[in-house]
Amino acid sequence: MIRTALLVNVTTCFASVEESGKKVNSLRNGKRRSRWVLLLVAVAILAGAGGWIFFTRMEGTAPVVAIDPPISAVGKAREFAVEVEDRGSGLRLLHVSMIQGDKKVALLGQRFEAGSAKAPARATLRLVPAEHGLTEGPALLRVEARDRSWRHWGKGNPALVERAVQVDTRPPVLQVLSGTLNINQGGCGLVIYRSSEPCPVSGVTVGDTFYPAQSGLYEDPLILATFVALAYDQGQGTAIALTAEDEAGNQTRIGLNHFIRPRQWRQDSLQISDGFLSAILPALTASVPETAGLSPVAQFLQINRGLRKANYEKIVELTRTSDDRRHWHDAFVRLPSAANRAKFADHRIYRYQGQEIDHQVHMGVDLASLAASPVPAGNRGRVVFAENLGIYGQTVVLDHGFRLFSMYSHLSQIDVQPGQMVERGAIIGRTGATGLAGGDHLHYGMMVGATFVNPIEWWDDHWIKDNVTDKIAGAGAAEKNG
Repeated sequence: MIRTALLVNVTTCFASVEESGKKVNSLRNGKRRSRWVLLLVAVAILAGAGGWIFFTRMEGTAPVVAIDPPISAVGKAREFAVEVEDRGSGLRLLHVSMIQGDKKVALLGQRFEAGSAKAPARATLRLVPAEHGLTEGPALLRVEARDRSWRHWGKGNPALVERAVQVDTRPPVLQVLSGTLNINQGGCGLVIYRSSEPCPVSGVTVGDTFYPAQSGLYEDPLILATFVALAYDQGQGTAIALTAEDEAGNQTRIGLNHFIRPRQWRQDSLQISDGFLSAILPALTASVPETAGLSPVAQFLQINRGLRKANYEKIVELTRTSDDRRHWHDAFVRLPSAANRAKFADHRIYRYQGQEIDHQVHMGVDLASLAASPVPAGNRGRVVFAENLGIYGQTVVLDHGFRLFSMYSHLSQIDVQPGQMVERGAIIGRTGATGLAGGDHLHYGMMVGATFVNPIEWWDDHWIKDNVTDKIAGAGAAEKNG
């Protein structure tokens, strides 16, 4: 019994010692794990801090710099803007200078505060070569920017934009080659001239309307030509001048020797009946939501004014550009065996039940023949429009080159497509009564740019010879594509 008890005590003692050892080992392991956890946390913190420093303070994206407009020449004075932005660390500085030979002229030196460094910056500068000591000839426009990154030993990421710039303070010289411009009120003429240098803006101003000139009529690219128009309401006393502006912004304006023949336009009274309104309104009001709920007369007025204006804006868009070659030759073709129903620039008074309700000006010639008569192209040209045009109905517009256009409206059928070249006299459709037409006829229009002119000039061989082809031949240069 004594041995047994003694054995039990010894066993219990060893068990206690073993349990104590396990607790000590457990505490040691726990401390080791804590140290590892703390180490991992420290590593994570350091990695995060390092990542933040690398991706923010050490980011490597340079500022974005732009020159607006991207100038290539400077005249007596030139304004331009420099735009700079850095969405990373933000802007530190911006320097703009002009370099010519050994001379460097500082135009801008700007440092940015840290709080506003990430906002886009725009600086407008005015460069006056005479004031900055710059002379005629080549120079270099330099724009330098740096951000607030810690890269490059704390100097930041650099951005450098350089543009070769020509200092040119001499305005272009213009020489008229087409002689005196004789022009009828409501008519047009051709102006040909030589420029001493290429000019992005060059042409003839008639009153407040600018008619840009194009090269391409002659082999010499410095000989330019443009048709000009005198609108129906521009009479004697209208200023006509030749203008040009070169790449450097130098401008030349010279008065053009001209003679204006005034015209008087007739008045025409149109009676609007209920039968006419019920016939034409359904097709037109469908495309004009503003007419919903209005009376027939109010619908007509909305169409005759608002839709007419919208249609003209479309014509302006169509005639904004033109081919730089003369597609046409000889007099323009008139609708055969047709009677005149309305003349160019008729001042129309619209009456309903004896009361005057509206007035408009008729910008073409109305020609009537048999119903659905074949319509010939007035001359060779490229189709730029062939679809419905509101009050004009089904319409075809041809570009004859140098911003001379012809227009054929109220068609019942169109036989051509945009982009197609058609020859003089080729059938492009058939007469009709679409749009704001009271009966089957052709509305024929001629346009210089977006200005309507009297078509009868273009049906006259003698007028074309005196005012166009003789001027082209007499300019003393070889015609291109002639």
